[in-house]
Amino acid sequence: MKQKMWIAVLGITLSLTACGTKAPADQPEIPIQQTEQTEVPTDPSTEVPAVPEAYLEIIAQYQVAIKEQYDRIRMEEKNLNAMASVIAQEEDATVGYEITDLNGDNVNELLIGVNGSSDFYGSMILDLYTQEAGTAVRLFQSAERNRWYHCDGGAALNIGSSSAMESFYYLCTADRELAFIDAVEYDSVTYPDDPWFAFTGETWEHIDEDTARQKMQELESLITPMELTKFS
Repeated sequence: MKQKMWIAVLGITLSLTACGTKAPADQPEIPIQQTEQTEVPTDPSTEVPAVPEAYLEIIAQYQVAIKEQYDRIRMEEKNLNAMASVIAQEEDATVGYEITDLNGDNVNELLIGVNGSSDFYGSMILDLYTQEAGTAVRLFQSAERNRWYHCDGGAALNIGSSSAMESFYYLCTADRELAFIDAVEYDSVTYPDDPWFAFTGETWEHIDEDTARQKMQELESLITPMELTKFS
């Protein structure tokens, strides 16, 4: 049996206070009706989190790289995702960042990601960072053969392959553990006669190809766009 180690709205207060106006001496004073004070409550779900200092330099580097259209080599030299600048030039691609507590640990993560219609790069997380002692720490980075896609509920779908004979779909927690939630794997190198596997929550078990492909479609359906601030 296989075993894996992978793993504001701003509050708006409308204070409309009318002041009395004195009429001429030969006319009675006409009171002006007071407008009732109205308060619009803040909706926390629409508030935009501030950018933590730990992430400012990373965002600034991506901003310059996208604007100046760095090539892959220069992106790698700057420790940025090599695909980002190229994808940003695609007509329907929005490359940007999002500050969010992705996994509910009360620490805001930094997502560098892409929204678009492409099955390849749409909803891809290019880089994911968290904070540790005021310093940005990368949790994972996408590559052509090892891609991470945004899912709701603090999860990310890892899709990739090492060859035509080995591929994987790993739904993981988007945190330091990268623990499996659900997974499908194809390994015809080690198991040529029965290459499809599924993760059951504790172990791996063989499954047939139809079941595997259905399960992969179900995992793909979990992919959702991000709320990105675009790098201009």
